[in-house]
Parts: sequence; C-alpha cells; structure tokens
Amino acid sequence: MINKKKHFKNLLLNKRDNCINNLFKQNKFIGKNVLYPTYTFDKRLQIHREAAPPPKEVFLPVGYDPKHDSKQKHYRRFYPDELENVREVIPRSPFESFEVKRGQSRGLSKGWFFANKVDSDGNLSSEKTVGKFKGIVTVINKQREESFNLVKETRIQILKGSLDDLSKAVFNEKLDFDYDTLSTAEGKEVF
Repeated sequence: MINKKKHFKNLLLNKRDNCINNLFKQNKFIGKNVLYPTYTFDKRLQIHREAAPPPKEVFLPVGYDPKHDSKQKHYRRFYPDELENVREVIPRSPFESFEVKRGQSRGLSKGWFFANKVDSDGNLSSEKTVGKFKGIVTVINKQREESFNLVKETRIQILKGSLDDLSKAVFNEKLDFDYDTLSTAEGKEVF
C-alpha cells in the first residue's frame, strides 16, 4: 500500500515536471504565481468561454466568475511539497533543525517500568525523540551588513547599466524592463 502511494506520487511529480518544462520551452507563465483567466465569445452558444486555462498540474483554480469580466476567478500556482523542499524555490534550506528529546541519559537506575535501553556510552537511558525544532538562526554585524548592502546595490546598478549599454549596441534603444516584475526566484533565473 505504501509503495503504491509512493509510485502514484512519483508519477504525479514526473507529470508536473514535464508540464513545467514544456511551459518553460514556450516561455509561458514564467515567474507567475497568480493568473487570471481570459475569455472568448462563443458565437454558436452566445456565451463567453474560458480560453486556454493553465495546466492543472501546476495551477489550481480558485473561485469562479459569474460574468466574464468580474475577475473573481484566478489560478494559483501550487507546489507538491513544503517550499523548503522544492529546489527551484529555495535551493538550500535556510533552517537549522534539531531533534527534541525527552528523558534521562545519565544516572538512571534499573527499574521495572521502562525499557532498559543503553546509550552509546553504555549508560542506561530513557531518552526518546519527541519532536523536531526548526528555525533560522542569524548572527550579523551591523557595519558589515550595511557595507554589504551598499556593495550589492552598486553592483546591481552596474549590471543594469551594462544591460542598457548592451541593448543600445544591439537594438539601438534603451532597455525598457521593470526589474521589480520578476517576483519569483525561478523567473529571475530564467531572465
């Protein structure tokens, strides 16, 4: 039963990956997490129909449109796992994780009411793993952070200037692109 579930999950993940790769080849939906449907008028039935919805393996429909121009229905991109496990979104997990244990590992005497487990040192132990702590630990130096942000900002400005110069040399016009529209890491990578 467990193998059947794993097999089914792997099939869905492979289908999803193939769908995403096809979208990237067509340069559709890159960097988009929310999409609104487009409608076309069907002359035969005299109604508006949704035209070319995004693939259901990547986007989930949310809401509905009572009229074609109400903008209540939209599609949200979903991920089949936690975002920290999706390598396209977060390449390396930023979290530190530690096991939370309960019990005693030293100075324990033999008793009748617990299993006599022995730890790696040969001492009796009643320790059990009861959970996991997961969090982000950040230690910063304010002066270094400010200088890092200053260097980062100047490098970004140099890069944007270089892209403008390249666009002028190749297309004889200034690069007209809003860098803030790249909302996802994968969209930035494709750019």
